[in-house]
This record gives sequence, C-alpha cells and structure tokens, in this order.
Amino acid sequence: MKKILSIIFSLLIAPLMAQNSQLSKDAFDQAKKGEAILIDVREQGEVADGMIENAKWFALSKINHDKNWLSEFKNVVGNKKIYLYCRSGGRSGRVQSILKKNGIEAVNLGGYMTLQNQLPTQKK
Repeated sequence: MKKILSIIFSLLIAPLMAQNSQLSKDAFDQAKKGEAILIDVREQGEVADGMIENAKWFALSKINHDKNWLSEFKNVVGNKKIYLYCRSGGRSGRVQSILKKNGIEAVNLGGYMTLQNQLPTQKK
C-alpha cells in the first residue's frame, strides 16, 4: 500500500505541486517587474504575521461589506495581471469568482501557508 501511495504521489501530486510553485515564482517575478500585482485577501489580524513581499492587501471582508470596493480595487490593481492568495486558497478562490462576475480576470495562487515557503515575505 505504501508503494502504491508513493507512486500516486510521484505521478500525480508532485508534478502539480511543482507546477504551482513555478506559477507562484513567475507571478512574483512579474510583480517585481511591475507587470502584475499580488493581492492578499486575508483579514488584518492574519496579515500582521506577514505577507508576500510587495503584495497589496485587499481583504475579502472589504469586498463583502464596502459598496465602493470595485472602484477602489481597480485603482489598486490598475491594468496589471492579478494574482490572489489568502491563508489556504479558499477565500482567494471566492474573490476570483467575484472578480470574474465583475469582468476582471485573476489567478488564484492558493495559500500563504504554502507561498511563504516559496517566496520572500515581509511583515506588514
């Protein structure tokens, strides 16, 4: 059974993890060049523990409760490619769906718990 699980991991899971890691690094490099923007959608208490370097903070709660969030969001992102993340990937997925309904394309990078091991971080 262990051998079967090891084979499944090496054939299915490991390539997906490597692909996501490369996407995260590409997104970070694009953001450093000013071609993209990283958006952290976690709440204030969560970002106090750290954020991906040069990411902008735009909490999901703001989107849910501020009627003017869309114009403010557009001001923050400009015309750059948008990459989203949260703690584990769920909320950034919800934000991705909300943005799509508003005609804005974004990529969900997943969670800070994983990204902090792949990309430089900073304290907010």
